[in-house]
Amino acid sequence: MSGFEALGLACCVFQTISFTRETANVCKAIYQGQKTPDSMLEENATAMIQAADEVKASCRLVSTPEEKSLANIAEKCAEAAKNLETEVQKITKLHKKGDFPSAMRARARSLWKKREIEELDDTLHRYTGTMQTLLINQICSQSKALELRQRQDFVKLDQKLQSFIANIAAGRTNMEDLLQIEGNLTREHITVEATRAVKSVEAHVTKETQERELKAATENQRERLLGSLRFQEMNQRRNETTDPENATFKRIFQENDSTTNLGETTESRYDTDEDNTDEDYTDKIDVVWQHFVDWLRSGEGLFWVQGKPGSGKSTLVRYIIDDEATQTLLNQWHSGTRIISHFFWKIGTPMQNNIKGLFCSLLYQLLQDNEKLISFLIHTFPLIQSKNYPYDWSDGDLERVLLTALEANEVAQPVCIFIDGLDEYNGDDGDHGLMDTIQRLIKSDKVKLCVASRPEPRLLNRLNKVPYLKLQDLTEPEMRDHIRKAFDRSVQNGNPSVEELDVLAGRLLAKAEGVFLWVRLALQTVVRGIENGDSGVELVTRLMQLPNDLEDLYADMWKRLNQDQPLYRESAATYFQLIIGTGREEYFVPDRDDDDDVQPSIPLLTSLYIACATQPTLQKTMLPMSVDTNFKGQLRELCRKTENEIRTRCAGLVEITAPEPWLRGKLPDEENPMWELLNSVKFIHRTAHDFLVDTEQGKRILSHAKFSRSEMYFQTMKGALCWIQLVSEAFETYYDVSEVLEALAKAFKLQDKYKSSSHRAMELLSVTQSFYEKGLLDLFDVQWPRAPFLVHLLETDPTLFALVEQSIDATVATDILRGVTWSFLSKTDEPRELVANLVSIGADPVAISPRAVGALGIFTGTLRKNAIWKLLDEFLFRQWSPRSSSVTARRATEAAAAMLEQCPVFDNWGLLEPFELESNSRVGSYSQNGARGRYFRSATAVFLVLEANTSFLLKHVLDSLSTPDRTELKSVVQQLESRVTNPAARVFSVLFGPGSGQGSWFRVVNQSPFQNITASIFSYAPRLNKNLDSRQQFQGWRLGPCKLEQGGFDWSHEVRKLPKSGHNPPTFRALRAAAELYGSESGFDPGSAREHDAEAF
Repeated sequence: MSGFEALGLACCVFQTISFTRETANVCKAIYQGQKTPDSMLEENATAMIQAADEVKASCRLVSTPEEKSLANIAEKCAEAAKNLETEVQKITKLHKKGDFPSAMRARARSLWKKREIEELDDTLHRYTGTMQTLLINQICSQSKALELRQRQDFVKLDQKLQSFIANIAAGRTNMEDLLQIEGNLTREHITVEATRAVKSVEAHVTKETQERELKAATENQRERLLGSLRFQEMNQRRNETTDPENATFKRIFQENDSTTNLGETTESRYDTDEDNTDEDYTDKIDVVWQHFVDWLRSGEGLFWVQGKPGSGKSTLVRYIIDDEATQTLLNQWHSGTRIISHFFWKIGTPMQNNIKGLFCSLLYQLLQDNEKLISFLIHTFPLIQSKNYPYDWSDGDLERVLLTALEANEVAQPVCIFIDGLDEYNGDDGDHGLMDTIQRLIKSDKVKLCVASRPEPRLLNRLNKVPYLKLQDLTEPEMRDHIRKAFDRSVQNGNPSVEELDVLAGRLLAKAEGVFLWVRLALQTVVRGIENGDSGVELVTRLMQLPNDLEDLYADMWKRLNQDQPLYRESAATYFQLIIGTGREEYFVPDRDDDDDVQPSIPLLTSLYIACATQPTLQKTMLPMSVDTNFKGQLRELCRKTENEIRTRCAGLVEITAPEPWLRGKLPDEENPMWELLNSVKFIHRTAHDFLVDTEQGKRILSHAKFSRSEMYFQTMKGALCWIQLVSEAFETYYDVSEVLEALAKAFKLQDKYKSSSHRAMELLSVTQSFYEKGLLDLFDVQWPRAPFLVHLLETDPTLFALVEQSIDATVATDILRGVTWSFLSKTDEPRELVANLVSIGADPVAISPRAVGALGIFTGTLRKNAIWKLLDEFLFRQWSPRSSSVTARRATEAAAAMLEQCPVFDNWGLLEPFELESNSRVGSYSQNGARGRYFRSATAVFLVLEANTSFLLKHVLDSLSTPDRTELKSVVQQLESRVTNPAARVFSVLFGPGSGQGSWFRVVNQSPFQNITASIFSYAPRLNKNLDSRQQFQGWRLGPCKLEQGGFDWSHEVRKLPKSGHNPPTFRALRAAAELYGSESGFDPGSAREHDAEAF
């Protein structure tokens, strides 16, 4: 061991002795009852162990007797340090704050441990004397220290050892001085290193936190934007088309498969063992199909797939979208081309056949996996962050965002769009508007678009110059194969002969003219003849009697089945009416505890619903909500009977199918027996629907129904209410009351139109109210406590409310006045008259609600409110909406005047809805994203909760009036201004960083720093001078941490379960549409003008 190494070991021993004695003294002080900071004990113990570890490492290199003596002392010091560390751990544990039993054990322990610590200190003192003798006489005298300082490698020593040698060279050889000097130097070194480490960790943590918060905020924005575009039926039409695996486009698929590989022969997955296809005809198919393949590879603009009704256009479009070959061909046009699509559906929901549904569907698919594009759009259109649902968007805004997304050069991909069913579009702007939109979509050279439709004249005028293919020119080989397989299953004993079957197949193909649905229907008649033993001539005769046109074929099918059976005609026509009147399936999505993306969905048009709607005795039993278990057991048999009647009496125009797997999610039969009653009922094809609704023959069929127009609508309402009761109980969920009331309002209008008895409509109203009060009906924009049923009735249809207005008392009137929303009052032409009527009944505008009122969420139940406060507060809150206008201030003024006419005293203080200080320095209102549970734009957001008096809010409303309104309402304004006394507002509390749904609450102690903010919030163009989107902006402000309740929020009430994302039940939109259909002079006439009352329930 060199001189430096021996001195290094001595230096480490001194450090160990120094820190061990200091730690021992701290321990002794604790045992003597002195209050010593925990940090001091822990810091000394840490330094002591570090020094002891260095001693152990140095002891391995000793060689001389002097060094061995030094190493012996060093090991004893290290052992003493280790024993003391164990004692420190016990002390720390026993003196834990708030742990009374441990403190008592620590007191008892101190009585006998104090002596041990004193003995340890004496031992360390003896080691100090031994070290001084060894150091001066044997290891390093002053002269030797001077010599070592002159060596060239002195500067390479660590700072502690250099200082140690320098002190000895300077004559400081007293051990106590050396111990103190070494302790200070070591402590400074540890402090520097610790500070550096802490800063490094803090920087890393800060960076990680910022990245995590940024990621969370970005993800929140992404989910919110996508959620505002998503609607339940977005993929329904696509999913319900025939699976291409079961379709009859084999020859087309072969050509696509082979063409993809640029001439290389590949085995198609659709090849068959037997090929009956004429070679010349397949050559023709190849030429037709090649036009489309060329367009995919290199074409631009539009391509049109046209086909007759029932020829399989939707199936072909679905195949093209799903097949990998399509992507390969498009990549030859532009690498990385994205495929998006939309399927219009005439008999679907409005979102399935209007322009908003098209825009939402395409934009959702574009953004789904493109975070860069989402960020670009949010930056370009900041207002899209306020969108929560599809109906928050205007059509114009959606189109502007979609076109920007398609044309954004830096972030947009090349796109190929497929739109099926142009002829099924039902938008207000008609076909011309749709075609103009399509032309705008393909302006970019990175966008191409393929459309599919029937060759209707209105579309031919706009598409006659674009490349196209006719689907009926491509399907004959597959139809021939389908016919052959049907014959193989039916022919027995060689009758008819192969030659006769070939003739029959040729006649079928000739009459079908490329329409596969016609082949499918006609085969039912031919196969029936084969099974009956008809000869080949008889079969040809039977076939030739079938009409060529689909509509005529439907009429013939009906005639053959129901011509001589009046009972069949009546029941079949009634089923047709229900299916047409209810519309395409609406979907009820039960609330579930898991977070699966695929939620089970229940179609409204089911055998259960049909049974409920056509059986008055069933309605009489169910709608009083007194159904017993035994009766529910009879429903299965009733549904089976209904299904059997549909199959035998509807001439094949209606089919019954089990719920599709994509609808049912992961809910199996055995988990809920209700699924057995929920088989879907629908027309076999849109052409069957069109035949009944649009042709004279179809209207004559519908005229046989047993219900008149208004009766039919009431039957659909009753059936739907029965259905709601059963399904809601089975899946433990509820239904939107506003949808039911809107449908009920239509029922009352039909009642007036046809002068029918009003008791049926009043019975429905009574049943609806009982459903609401028992929890089967609710409102998805959840409030607590729930608004009275009559509030929903008033806001849905004031005319309907007027029928029951005279029967309410003052207490109910007060509840209604307090429950009416500002969104309703702001749209009412005469809000003063409406409020005055309630006040005249006895409603008290200043009566405070018995419980906190507010939207369920993190800001639940801000305060107990009265009607006047709620009106003024909601006006202020809604003023931040982009749709707010000066007319809302006028209506708020009129409503407030009506409330205050009978109120001598009204002023009080209360809390306002929270305000968000946004990252762009603007002040915005807090908004809640409904059922999705996303409440904030950013994890670093800052929210202010203000309190104000009623005078302040009233003055704000009056200040918001336009000059013309102030002039016109001069007397009203003067009356209200006289009621304003000492208006004031102040910041009550602050919430930081609620992005995770938690955040930190602070009560404001000093108001002065917030005065400018308060003034800015209530200006018309609020913009702060500072960016307040950070805690750092509030440093120095007097903020006191507080609990949520101290921040002004009442959590005392029971919070009900919020609906989950995707909880989108079936709506009564279809029933409202049915009411318009039944009430339309141009609609079908389901029978004579008989108006008899159905059996009351």
